[in-house]
Amino acid sequence: RASELMLQYHTHAATDITGYGLLGHAFEMAAASEVTFRIVTEMLPLMPHALELAEAGMIPGGANANRDFMMGRALIDSSVDENMIRVLYDPQTSGGLLIAVAEEDAGQFADELNQQHVFGQDIGQVIPQQEYPIVVVK
Repeated sequence: RASELMLQYHTHAATDITGYGLLGHAFEMAAASEVTFRIVTEMLPLMPHALELAEAGMIPGGANANRDFMMGRALIDSSVDENMIRVLYDPQTSGGLLIAVAEEDAGQFADELNQQHVFGQDIGQVIPQQEYPIVVVK
């Protein structure tokens, strides 16, 4: 339903979040669009206990490959917890969608998702292209 609803709004780009983790897929979108994604970790919807599992070392090998791939492609603020960083690279995702909707449509899009009982969460902003395609802040 989310993919159908997004077609009713000024949607600039979208992708599913799968094996490359959130940062890998966000990078692909940002780089192709020549913009920067500013991701706010405090806004991220996480699966229960994700941070605790990361702290316990429950990190799949694919997360390390994703992290290696993203070297030099993301600027992560020093205030972001290491366990959150591990989760950002984790390839084990829900397969949800990352949708870049025009700012003027974002509120109405979120309302419509809610009315349709489809979970949606604002996780940051698309900003003019910076040195890094991805900027992660707490």
